[in-house]
Amino acid sequence: MATITLRDVQEIVSNLSSDKAKTYKEGIKLLNTWLEGERSIHFVRYIRQKTAMLKPREICHSESWPFLITLLTKCVTLEIFSSKRRLPKLIFAKTFRIVVQQVENSSLSGRNLHLVSAAKLLFNHIWDVLMDVPAFSMSTGLSSAIFW
Repeated sequence: MATITLRDVQEIVSNLSSDKAKTYKEGIKLLNTWLEGERSIHFVRYIRQKTAMLKPREICHSESWPFLITLLTKCVTLEIFSSKRRLPKLIFAKTFRIVVQQVENSSLSGRNLHLVSAAKLLFNHIWDVLMDVPAFSMSTGLSSAIFW
């Protein structure tokens, strides 16, 4: 049985924080190993407990869902912009989907997980990506500012 430690989380965070493709891809792989099987139970419980200890308006520390979502969003952005001639790798979408599902499951426990800032970042990221896609027409003229 694998138990997650601060050192394990710091290794994930360190890799995901990198601007180098090889390093952040290693971070994605490492995070995925903690999101599979029995290890997932320990990882999710650890991050959920650390996130629950956050106070409103507190800067999120590396052992929290908002911080991990922020790093994943950055990695997805880097992957999208670096894959001009190829499709972004599916592992990024898979990992992001799993993390969001875990956050949703955590929020079902009735605790406020202070994810508004992460949700805002995610929304702005999606907005930026969609604005650059030729097939996406902005006939409404709405900007992201009206939502936040």
